[in-house]
Amino acid sequence: MKERGYDAYIIPHGDQHDNEYIAESDERIKFISNFSGSNGLGLVTKDVALMWTDGRYYIQIEKELYPGWKMKKMSREDESLTQYILKNIKKNSTIGMDFSLFTQETAMDIKNKLNEYNFVDDLNNLIDDIWGTLKPKYNCNKVLILPVEFTGEDVYNK
Repeated sequence: MKERGYDAYIIPHGDQHDNEYIAESDERIKFISNFSGSNGLGLVTKDVALMWTDGRYYIQIEKELYPGWKMKKMSREDESLTQYILKNIKKNSTIGMDFSLFTQETAMDIKNKLNEYNFVDDLNNLIDDIWGTLKPKYNCNKVLILPVEFTGEDVYNK
C-alpha cells in the first residue's frame, strides 16, 4: 500500500462478472483475511484490517478471520464501510480499489459518498500482487452446448 501511495484499500468479495460464488482464483478476501463466506467487504489501512459481512456469516467470520482482522456487521446497528471511512480516515486520503470488481453502481455510490477522498483504480490488483505465483490459475473448461430440447433455441438464435 505504501509503495502505491494508498492510505486505505477496499477489497470486495467478487469478480469481474459480479458473481456471488466465484472461482478460487478470485477469492481475494479468503486469501488476505481467511474469511470464506460469499459476502464480504474488506478495508485495510496501515493501522486496521476490517471485514464487513451479513448475518449469515457472523459466527463463521469470527472463527475464520486471521489474527488482527476485525469483524464489522452489515446491519443498521453497525457503521457501514463509507461511514467508517468518513469517521476514521482523514479527508483527501488516497483509497485504492480495483473498480473492475465492483458494479459501476456500487463503485459510483462509494465514490459519491466519499467525494472528499482520492480514489485510484488499482488496475494491477494489490491483493493479486501479494498473492503472486501462489494465486490459483483460472480453469479453462470447454464450453458445453446443450441440445435444443433443453434450451428451447439453438446457440445461434440466442
